[in-house]
Amino acid sequence: METMVGPMRFSHYRAAGRLVAAILFCSLQVSLIRGADQQNSESADLAHVARRAVSTDGVGFSVRGAVDGWWFLRGELEHLAEGVFWEGDLGRTTVTGVDPVPFIARYAEEMKALGVRLILCPIPPKAAIYPEKLSAELAAETGGPLYESVEVQAPFLKKLSDLGVEVLDLEPVLRDQRATSDTALYCAQDSHWSPFTCRLAAGLLADRIRDEACAVAAREAFGETIFTSDDDILRIHGDLVTDSDQAPQVMEELAVRYVGSGSEAVPVPLEIDPSSPVLVVGDSHTLVFSEGAEFGMHARGAGVVDHLAAELGFP
Repeated sequence: METMVGPMRFSHYRAAGRLVAAILFCSLQVSLIRGADQQNSESADLAHVARRAVSTDGVGFSVRGAVDGWWFLRGELEHLAEGVFWEGDLGRTTVTGVDPVPFIARYAEEMKALGVRLILCPIPPKAAIYPEKLSAELAAETGGPLYESVEVQAPFLKKLSDLGVEVLDLEPVLRDQRATSDTALYCAQDSHWSPFTCRLAAGLLADRIRDEACAVAAREAFGETIFTSDDDILRIHGDLVTDSDQAPQVMEELAVRYVGSGSEAVPVPLEIDPSSPVLVVGDSHTLVFSEGAEFGMHARGAGVVDHLAAELGFP
């Protein structure tokens, strides 16, 4: 699997005739012109709570949740505070004055023209999956999450799907997962998803592309066993916990499985393969459990790229 962060040109892949899929992970954070959505501002409980949280909890990059040990990224809460941002003319209401939808659709068309299948995988904001950790107002009587009837990302993603963009919407998947399991889907102290959610997303993506001819050929050509370890415990201080808060804050424990060659007991992390037919492009969600402490990340060999390689049978 080849991983890149940020934009890149794909034309050289067509000449090589080897790229079957480009997977783009991203965090949706749309900023509207102040007051542009006020007609809808009180219609979404999560938007109201997020707006209050960012206005009352200082000016740092993190916001402390209502539940002890839970922190949230201010930028994500500012996005949620916009409410139903997808309504109206985004070309007039966004701070940039640009509607991102036609640009994303055009990008997908350009990839298709190159013979590349683009799969967009937006990562839901943590508070959209764990609203009750942000505020007790968003807790159901059972103590679990009180979800809104309309998912945070769904209407916007439908706009993209209607224009032919292939989207993997994780929000309903993660909502269902919370209803059936206590497994952590996001880190409490960190702005990123958990190692488990990396595995979950990898499995869903692999189901979409594993039978593509180029993927089958790559798996046969690799011809080696990729091992996945049993559950281990990873202890972290997350990126939302400030230096001054780390000392009194108990380290968070996360269940993690490592991927690699060698053996199941001690898998050796896989090396990036520049000839892979699958390219992963994304922000730090693609790196946080893959790149290791050397690059300021929490682990190596346990991220979404690693588990995608294990699912597909080639790096």
